[in-house]
Amino acid sequence: MNLRSLLTFLAVSCGTILYAQDCGTFYQFVENASYEYGLYDHKDKSQGRQIMRISDVTETGGAVTAKVNSKFIPEKKNQDTFEATSEVSCEDGTLHMDISMNMTQMTSQFSEMEVSMEGDPLMIPSALKAGQTLPDATTKIKTGMNGMSLMTVTLSVTDRKVEGMETITTPAGTFECYKITQTTSMKTIMSKSFTTEEFYAEGVGLVRSNTYKKNGKLESYQELLSLEK
Repeated sequence: MNLRSLLTFLAVSCGTILYAQDCGTFYQFVENASYEYGLYDHKDKSQGRQIMRISDVTETGGAVTAKVNSKFIPEKKNQDTFEATSEVSCEDGTLHMDISMNMTQMTSQFSEMEVSMEGDPLMIPSALKAGQTLPDATTKIKTGMNGMSLMTVTLSVTDRKVEGMETITTPAGTFECYKITQTTSMKTIMSKSFTTEEFYAEGVGLVRSNTYKKNGKLESYQELLSLEK
């Protein structure tokens, strides 16, 4: 290999490494990597577990995509498990996720229905700093049964802001996290909105999220139990 070829090879290789690091900042684009979360109410009572496994990781045209296979296992024995598949991607160092991906417990109510989704992805850039605002996102979830349309649910995430850094400890370990606050609204026949705090650690992803009622009281939370790469 001559010098010019060697320099070209190194430039391409280093660019690929840096790109992969940017795209892996807040999500694991690793085949068969898995996240397990515990879901709890405001009294710390378990509501179930959510297991997310990564598959079909591909890199095409400067973007990385992967499928996320989610399973919600409820704590109550009389409730069925719920499974769903979504897509996560990264382009130019910005993570794109389905709004409902971390809301498996909520979307499990549609387990007996035909479901389709369309809308904007939730975006998280690889470089975050205190005071930074992030783009809003909206997704429509259309439900039906036997070809008949039943209900449309509109999920909106607005007022997204990076508040700063906090140390968060969960059963998976202790992490230095970026705290992101946002307002999540769910509109069907009636509307409901709540405030969410999400904590993201570099090299890991979502570590914990807290959901608050309008009166500021904690309604529920989820935390990372384990991460297998």
